[in-house]
Amino acid sequence: MFAKPVGDFILKRSSLKLLALFFLIPIGVMIFMKEMHKHVPKAYIYLPMGFAQFAEALPAALAYINGLNPLEYLKTHPPKDQAMR
Repeated sequence: MFAKPVGDFILKRSSLKLLALFFLIPIGVMIFMKEMHKHVPKAYIYLPMGFAQFAEALPAALAYINGLNPLEYLKTHPPKDQAMR
């Protein structure tokens, strides 16, 4: 029901693809290790997620500091892989 709209939204934004991977990979590793009866420190899970969120928020914060609307900035300065299309 929601998978198609969410998937389309993420596919349109390359930076969100990276963010999604930074969420999915550590969670997948944690589930795998838990099934192997191994303990995974929570810092190994939260650190990549926090870094990805920081990397996602940085361009918006810089646009705001420079007096631009972050959403308008992203429209006028698309990620490099989208600009080449």
